[in-house]
Amino acid sequence: MTAKKCSDSAIGELRHAYELGALSVEDTEKFEIHLLSCESCYEEVARFDQASTLLRTDMDVRREARMAAEAKERQPSLVTNLLRYLWPETPLVFRPAVAFFLLALMIYPAYQGMKDGDSELRQIQSISLIPSRSIATAVFNEASDHDGLISFVFPGAEVGKKYRLVIEDTDGTEVMSIDNFTGFDEYETGRIVVPLGRMSKGTYRLVISDPKGTDPGREQVYVFEVRR
Repeated sequence: MTAKKCSDSAIGELRHAYELGALSVEDTEKFEIHLLSCESCYEEVARFDQASTLLRTDMDVRREARMAAEAKERQPSLVTNLLRYLWPETPLVFRPAVAFFLLALMIYPAYQGMKDGDSELRQIQSISLIPSRSIATAVFNEASDHDGLISFVFPGAEVGKKYRLVIEDTDGTEVMSIDNFTGFDEYETGRIVVPLGRMSKGTYRLVISDPKGTDPGREQVYVFEVRR
């Protein structure tokens, strides 16, 4: 037992994380300074270190732990116990057939749902774009029933902030536009799904801009191509 209570409970709460090596460098330094003045935490940390060292090095302790683990592995699983409870008198040869029958009953409705809704499923092609103003950097080899997933990096993009996104053809005709695009993650990467079936063969520009930004460089152009 420790002789005294922790001198600073707010810092003392970090003890278990410190013992497991889960603290940040800053919190580790803070806790180690605390150990210099707190007898209670110092004794607890020393006791934990002794116990962990014993578990790693003492052969008898390791042998007992291994035997306990092996004994646990030999215990029947929950599924085995359930089968024994449900079919105590059923010969072993029939059990796989019963299990297969029950599994088929569960899977069939899901299969029918997938089959019935198959006509509504659309395949997705994905491309990743880099900033460009002239050369197409990625290509959709489009089938009429495909959608396209476009990923693009906009340096400095903020999560949750609203941007303007426009997709236009080489003549400047807008094919798609979003005034309040908020699809950027913490890695400054945005993603958008486009209906390729509505886009004709050719080169397109994706333009992302910050309407409320003061930096003229806050507009970025990406180029991609749709092929038939």
